[in-house]
Amino acid sequence: MSQVEAATPGSRQRDLIIGSLIALLTVTIWGGWIVGTRYAVRGALLPHDIALMRFIVPAVVLSPYWLKTGLKPEAVAWPLIAFIVAGAGLPFYLAISTGLQLAPAAHAGMLLPGTMPLFVALIALLLLGEKFGWRRGTGYVLIALGGVGIGAYTIITGSIEGAWRGQILFVTGAFLWAVYTHAFRWSRLKSHEAVGIMSVWSLILLVPVWLAVGRTGIFAASWGEIVSQLLLQGVVSGLVALITYGMAVDRLGASGAAAFAALVPVLVTLLGIPVLGEIPDLATVLSAAFVCVGVFLASGVISRPR
Repeated sequence: MSQVEAATPGSRQRDLIIGSLIALLTVTIWGGWIVGTRYAVRGALLPHDIALMRFIVPAVVLSPYWLKTGLKPEAVAWPLIAFIVAGAGLPFYLAISTGLQLAPAAHAGMLLPGTMPLFVALIALLLLGEKFGWRRGTGYVLIALGGVGIGAYTIITGSIEGAWRGQILFVTGAFLWAVYTHAFRWSRLKSHEAVGIMSVWSLILLVPVWLAVGRTGIFAASWGEIVSQLLLQGVVSGLVALITYGMAVDRLGASGAAAFAALVPVLVTLLGIPVLGEIPDLATVLSAAFVCVGVFLASGVISRPR
């Protein structure tokens, strides 16, 4: 039985508090990852170069665990392995990093976390029959208004030519991460086990991608770029954030943990000012306000324990 299914009200409340703190740490890392990746792909490094840095560190660090369980643990079905790899591994990462070549970080900050909780809730509704009260339902509506609203605003105004392609990739990434959220929970794997297995499979899938592209920007990048991306992508985002997210899912449930991702737009907006020179307009500020209220309601923090 996972911690989110704890029986007593006291333990449930404790899980909500601890899980919320872990989720806040995770989304802070995500905000920095979006801004840092946008900064990197505007330079010499290509998406598949950064993907190598993303997955090689956790694959090596967590090798004692995936070598013990194998790349396909006996208790986990192949479809779940595929969903975990697609949802948080190479397909997800290439979708987001390629999108960040086409659209600003602010677009990713709104559309990726803004639509992901909605996909998580929809999957839970259709496959698990999970019901949501009016508080959480209202929260998801506010998240949609804030996250999708800013995307629609930028498309209508046409401020950046061709940004719609990046926005489609961000929404695709949001769906993939929603799939990972549920697949991880159903697999019953520990966080470090899932991250290790996913990272190794992603490196395997990266080989044909490298061969198909036929070029790299690693040799043109500075040592500072390479080291900073290894730390950001491989250690902080590729290892720490994935493990803490799994811990948050275990304590809050898939929908509750995913709802905290709606705070990422605020963090990306704030980080984008000094790092990318992106000054938020009124539409961005209003969207941030919507998602803040939405995440508070959709997280289930104020719901009475059952």
